[in-house]
Amino acid sequence: MQTDDASNLFQTDAALEKSDARRLKAQRVGKVGNPIQLPSKVLALEVRNQDAWVAESGWVARQVDLTTGKARRVYRGHQGPCTSLAFYDTSPTASDSKDTLLLTGSWDKTIKVWNTQTAECLSTTTAHADFVKCLLVIPWLSLLVSGGSDRQINIWDLTALHADPATPSKSDFRLRKLKTLKEHTRPVECFTLAKSTSSTEVTFYSADSMGVIRSWHIKREKRNLMEGETGGFADEVIVGEKGTLEGHHTSVAEMTIGEGGLWSASVDNHVLFHPLGHTSSPRAPIPIPHPDYVKCVLLLPTSFHPTAPLLLTGSVDEDIRVYDVTEILEQSGNTHLAAEGAVGAREIANVKGHFGEVSALKCWIKDGEKGKEPWVVSASLDATLRRWSMKGKCYILNPPPIPVEEKKEEKPSDMTADEERELAELLGSDDEDL
Repeated sequence: MQTDDASNLFQTDAALEKSDARRLKAQRVGKVGNPIQLPSKVLALEVRNQDAWVAESGWVARQVDLTTGKARRVYRGHQGPCTSLAFYDTSPTASDSKDTLLLTGSWDKTIKVWNTQTAECLSTTTAHADFVKCLLVIPWLSLLVSGGSDRQINIWDLTALHADPATPSKSDFRLRKLKTLKEHTRPVECFTLAKSTSSTEVTFYSADSMGVIRSWHIKREKRNLMEGETGGFADEVIVGEKGTLEGHHTSVAEMTIGEGGLWSASVDNHVLFHPLGHTSSPRAPIPIPHPDYVKCVLLLPTSFHPTAPLLLTGSVDEDIRVYDVTEILEQSGNTHLAAEGAVGAREIANVKGHFGEVSALKCWIKDGEKGKEPWVVSASLDATLRRWSMKGKCYILNPPPIPVEEKKEEKPSDMTADEERELAELLGSDDEDL
């Protein structure tokens, strides 16, 4: 096929057709989901108060006002796509104050610490030998966990970040590596943190590109120094692997914990629910099959939809799916059903609006004119954020219709039926000769 468009060189016909289909879909979806257009693809998303914080393929992190859709601050400095972000509140009441620091990871192998009030970079740490893929802050232990394409998990001390951001010395904000975990044999893709009532220990989970999910117990405590040591006490971090969760065949894109188990989304076209805490031994996961790669998962809190537990998933096929997972949670307590991998999720809505892979789903409590309102925010590789209300028409459960593209009428053939049959026979004989 010949083309005069330089951007189309070296692309297959299938790739060009897919690009055209997305362009047409972008025109049809229009304002569906109250889109916020961004300059580049959204690789990670967090929502805090009334702002969305996005990690973009365009080498920046961005703070966006979800009500107005306007960017408030842009965090520039990475030398590659920004893949992950996390927050560390240096005081118990930080939430939306000058005491909140932003941490970002990137393909440039570094982790940066930012002042959220000025967008100033406070420190840069070369964190991995390859791309930084994911970050997890454990605030009450003052620890940061990072995962990379180098197959390692690094654990960092955050206590130095309690320094005054106005200090003239940025060296106060350097990260200090405490431990490296090398049990994963493939790139580490994502983390999730279990709930904990302890102030000194917690369980977290890591997943890699081979579908392996590992659980870890981490404890931070002060111990008395041995004879001959100075200082009175030492700060000690102890990490131990608790086990693995089986079920996925390839890369796990995201995990979340809730309703008595861990939910994992994978590019093996499945979401798995792993029951936790019922017995000492791992339980067989319960699958939710999808037609395409699953890239993100969100379990809605009961305040968003109190009548049934709802699970939202985002896929490479550009759709957001909504599942009633009541039956799955009922089955999770039944050893026989869980062992057989019973399927109990019921798809109750399919939300179309994005024209690129859905990369993230988050909850947003909007400050509305009549008080607090529950919304869902979705992010995509189409470089948009879309906002879906859970009130009124509840667009997540009753998505607006997308105009159907009119099909072009096929041009009638000039050949007769006999001529078409003769042509088909000739083509068939050519194939046999090959």
